Amino acid sequence: MGESDQVLDPSLVFRRVLPVVSVAFIVVGLALIVFSLFSGGRGTTPSPPARVATIDLRNGMSVARSFFQEQKPPSFFGFGVAEAEGREPSIRWNKAESAVAGEVSIRIVNRTNLVLASMDIATGKAYCIASTKHSGTTMGTEDAAKPAGCVGGWGQNKATPAESPAGQP
Repeated sequence: MGESDQVLDPSLVFRRVLPVVSVAFIVVGLALIVFSLFSGGRGTTPSPPARVATIDLRNGMSVARSFFQEQKPPSFFGFGVAEAEGREPSIRWNKAESAVAGEVSIRIVNRTNLVLASMDIATGKAYCIASTKHSGTTMGTEDAAKPAGCVGGWGQNKATPAESPAGQP
């Protein structure tokens, strides 16, 4: 029997190849982990900024309504940046006349009217939420200074008298 006539023993090949393949998979896996750590997480998809802006506006209005109900008589007067930050520090608050990306702008029109506005970080699109004694809550896609300017809708765009600051239609 010559050298070319020998048959390879499958168990011998398996015992020699398996450790090499296993080590190769481990090395590739570790390389991928290291690469993802040093790439700054660029492969991850963040939450859409518009969604974050509207969530901040809803949460901000909830904070403002709580403040409103606690005042005697009920009023938005006194609801400023310091008060809002004390009640909800996870939201970045301001009193800017124009919506600021990633922040909620507080705009008090009078004792029973309030507008909050924010801007989409990615697109620059403005969003607002307004609360009035007579019209309830409206949501819009404008950088509104007054409740009447908060139009265009997002989420539920119906005036909701049951949710109005005074709880009255």
